[in-house]
Amino acid sequence: MLAFLRQLERKYEVAITVVHHARKGGMGDPGLDLRGSSEIRAWGDTNLYLRRRKGLELVVEHRCAVSPDPMHLTLVADDDKTHLAIEDAAPREPDLSERIIELLRDRGPLTREAIRQQLEARNQTVGELLARLIHEGRIEKTRSGFQLRGASPHDDIQNAA
Repeated sequence: MLAFLRQLERKYEVAITVVHHARKGGMGDPGLDLRGSSEIRAWGDTNLYLRRRKGLELVVEHRCAVSPDPMHLTLVADDDKTHLAIEDAAPREPDLSERIIELLRDRGPLTREAIRQQLEARNQTVGELLARLIHEGRIEKTRSGFQLRGASPHDDIQNAA
């Protein structure tokens, strides 16, 4: 069935929406909670999962992009219109680039491995972020490791004393 839908999609240059259901009580990875074949999850370019988890939660997956944080929705009735609205989001955790800057401000200079361990991130991801931060002129690489641009490695020793 999915192969046939893909043919229709390509032949007529249209987007196709498949509505499916998940197993009861599924609270883990929403894509793994789908009933039936795992091919359904793999078939979609963008998958939206709506589930009850402390209210309504919308999880978005996209084949070629990082998923945003889950969104919490609420049912709103305005005049004669009823719709779902995104609830006020909790403050977002700083992205990994900002966390690297915070680490270097608090503890720098640090080696790539020390940064990777602190962030609990993939080595490749940390390398890409460090390269971008160097390119942006926010950090620099020294013999002691990575540090904020213009910071003296001795500043950290004096601050620690």
